[in-house]
Amino acid sequence: DEGISILANALQTNTSLKKMNVYNNEQITMEGMKLLLKLVNDISSIKATLQSNHTLHSMSFPESFESALMFETEIVREIKQIFRMNEYPWNNPDRTGKRKVILTQLDSKKRAKMCGLQGLGDDTKSPYTELGPLLLPEVLEIVGKRHGLSELYESFRVRVADLWTTVNRKKVVQQRRDEISKQMEALAKEKKELDTELELIEQDEMDNMR
Repeated sequence: DEGISILANALQTNTSLKKMNVYNNEQITMEGMKLLLKLVNDISSIKATLQSNHTLHSMSFPESFESALMFETEIVREIKQIFRMNEYPWNNPDRTGKRKVILTQLDSKKRAKMCGLQGLGDDTKSPYTELGPLLLPEVLEIVGKRHGLSELYESFRVRVADLWTTVNRKKVVQQRRDEISKQMEALAKEKKELDTELELIEQDEMDNMR
């Protein structure tokens, strides 16, 4: 697992290696497999998913994992599914990253499953907290089209507090910006008055020197 950890870290920014063979590495445990799954699709946040490896698309696993218990078989299946995304014909890592976000981050059941496989518990923070208010309508439209109305409803029902927090954050930022604008206007007015007063003082000094 230590070797897998080093390998996963090295491949985090890989844009060239596409195939890897760990067939003879029978000592890989479930912790190592979690690291491999996280490498190609880190579900902890949208940003982490976008920064995952979108190039590696083939790996030969030890036979022990192919015929192991259901949980172990499931994690191998998920890794292979992500590999298929990476292998998709468009060969565009940015586009692949966005596709992973849509298919895993914005699908509550899939996301919960991935969180469990990666040892993150039932869930992490809502992905909607990472989205700016202007993106929410577009993202929710994608959720409705891609995953159906039931998932769209689930997004509103489960994440309503997060959505409200995000919207409130926009309002707070707008209010703070307005306050700063008023302060800047007041300071500009005060500066203008001081400039005028300074000109008068300097004019008086010049008159006294004559």
